[in-house]
Amino acid sequence: MRLESAEPVVTYAPHVRVSWLAGLPYPIRNTLRRWRRLVGMMIGVGIALGVTMTLVAVANASIAYYTLDFRRSGADLYVVTRAEH
Repeated sequence: MRLESAEPVVTYAPHVRVSWLAGLPYPIRNTLRRWRRLVGMMIGVGIALGVTMTLVAVANASIAYYTLDFRRSGADLYVVTRAEH
């Protein structure tokens, strides 16, 4: 799609100006009209991802906190999850 001039061409009503946005394809025009929702969703997903990654890091750090000394010392560490008699 190629525009010949920057001025909108209106033949039916000369007093009505057509925005430059009307010359864009529909998906781009739709996205630009709803930019606030788009930015809100991007920020919301970013916050959710940040919280999730923080929780995963805390869980890994707490496990490393208990097992790090055993790794450094070279001692054997046995974890019993269910005792059988």
